[in-house]
Amino acid sequence: MINLYCSIKSCGEANYIAAHKAGLIGTKIHPVLVNLQNHIIVTGPKKGSDFFQVNPKGNVPTLVLEDKTVLNENGSTFLYISDLNPESGLAPPVNSIERYEFISLLSFLSSELHQSVAELFWVTKGSLKEFCLKRAKDKLSYVEKELVNNEKKFLFQDKFTALDAYLIVILSWTAPLGIEIEDNYPNLENYRDNLQNMDYIKAAQADIQTLSLNK
Repeated sequence: MINLYCSIKSCGEANYIAAHKAGLIGTKIHPVLVNLQNHIIVTGPKKGSDFFQVNPKGNVPTLVLEDKTVLNENGSTFLYISDLNPESGLAPPVNSIERYEFISLLSFLSSELHQSVAELFWVTKGSLKEFCLKRAKDKLSYVEKELVNNEKKFLFQDKFTALDAYLIVILSWTAPLGIEIEDNYPNLENYRDNLQNMDYIKAAQADIQTLSLNK
């Protein structure tokens, strides 16, 4: 069984949502929750142990394969999870041009949107916060105008992919950070609301919450 180390409301949860949608949780992937504040594993056989012993970077998502190979960072983990069940449609087929288009969008979400929004958790005041807030809003504006325009329900190929699992989690960070999607990004608001109302998103989020309560 592959271990997926993750935490709630992080990009690790996005990987969990993708794996859940593909029917991999409990069949090929075992989820393990991590407390990212103290880097302690909080569920499973290694409960109470130091997460840095699993991943020296201390970040999630982290996949530990059956041969003990460690995969980390979303550009790797989302693709690996997708390829465990190609029929799920979480990512396009290997060697297709659509695969490279997908990787391009995944790289944008990871290196630009994720980073620009997440850094606001640590930059809390002054001119630096104003700079970071503007940068985050600029990235969101690009998604609003170019990626989810024309009432699109999904980011890629008009169907749910791992990209949607990733973006829905990033969008969940905006309100606590003072970015009002409802007032400024109507396309993103519709996109977010459509996804949040889908049964498989609700089921995945409920399951990871249950996992946290049973720790």
